[in-house]
Amino acid sequence: MPLTQIKGTNMGAVITNTQLGTSGTASSANVLKGTLAWTGASRSGLTNFAASDPASPNAGDVWYTTGQIKVAANPNLLTGVWSSSGNMTRSQEQGPCCGTLNAGLLAGGENNGYNTQTDFYNGTVWSDSGADLATSRANSPVIGTNTACVIMGGSTGGSTLSSCEEFNGASWSAGGALSDTLSSGVSNAFGTLSSGVLAGGSLGGSTVATTQKYNGTAWSAGNNLLATRNYSACAGKNSAGVVTGGTGNLTTTEEYDGTAWTAANSMTTARRSAGGAGSQSQAFVTGGYGSGYLNSTEEYTKPQIQYYNV
Repeated sequence: MPLTQIKGTNMGAVITNTQLGTSGTASSANVLKGTLAWTGASRSGLTNFAASDPASPNAGDVWYTTGQIKVAANPNLLTGVWSSSGNMTRSQEQGPCCGTLNAGLLAGGENNGYNTQTDFYNGTVWSDSGADLATSRANSPVIGTNTACVIMGGSTGGSTLSSCEEFNGASWSAGGALSDTLSSGVSNAFGTLSSGVLAGGSLGGSTVATTQKYNGTAWSAGNNLLATRNYSACAGKNSAGVVTGGTGNLTTTEEYDGTAWTAANSMTTARRSAGGAGSQSQAFVTGGYGSGYLNSTEEYTKPQIQYYNV
C-alpha cells in the first residue's frame, strides 16, 4: 500500500505498525481512520522518514529527510554504460564532434585523404548535412552545438592550420585565425565557446596528461588526467566532462567534475582518433581507428537522480 501524501499531520517520529488501525473505528491512538483492507505487496529496499541520512544505506533504499527524497544506488551504475548505436555514413578517423546525444555534429575527418563533409546525428541515425567545410581538415577541436560551433586549426595534407570556421546550423563561414598553427586532434576539447576544456594531447612529441581550461578569453591550467592520452574523444561541459579512448587503441574512460578526474567504465570497442560529443551523462563516440577505420557508434548513458525540494 504505497503512501503517497500526508497532509495536516506533524510526525515527530517514524510511523509504526501499532499506529495503523486495520479495522474498526479509529481511536485517538490511531493515525488513519476507517476500515483498512490490507492486500499482499512486494517491495525492494527501505522506505522511511528519517531525521538524517542512514549511516550505511543499501542499494534501493529510499528515505525522506531535510526536505529531500533520497535514493541509495550502486555507484558503479552511476558511472555510465556504453552501448552500440547507428553507424556513420562513412568510415574515418580524426573527425571532431560537438553537440548533444540527440543533436550531434561531425565535421571533416580523414580516411586516405582529408574531407570537408559535415554530418548530423539525431541520437539514432547519421545523415549528410549538405554543408561542407571550406577547408578539408582533421585533428581539429570543435566546441559548441550543432547549430552554433567553431572548428579550430587541425591538419590537412601534412600541413597544420591556423584557420577557424564557424557553423550556424546551415553553412560554414570564416572565423578568426588562431595565433599559432594547431593540430589538436591529439587533444580533444569539450564545453562551450565561453567555457571550454582541452584534455591531454601531445607536447614535443610526448603524450601528456595536462588539462587546460578556457573562459572565453584566456587559458589556465587544471588538474591532470589520471593517465597520459592523446587522440581521445571528449564530451560534456567544463564542470562535468568525459574523455575516452586514445592512442594505443584505448577503451579507458575518465570523468571530470570541473576540478578532478576519476575513472569510469570502459568503452566496448578500442579506438583512437574518434569523435565525441554530448554531456557527461548522455554522450556518443563515433568512428576512429581500431582494427581499421571504423564507422561504429557507441553511446554513454548514466542514470539521473533528481532531488526535489518540498
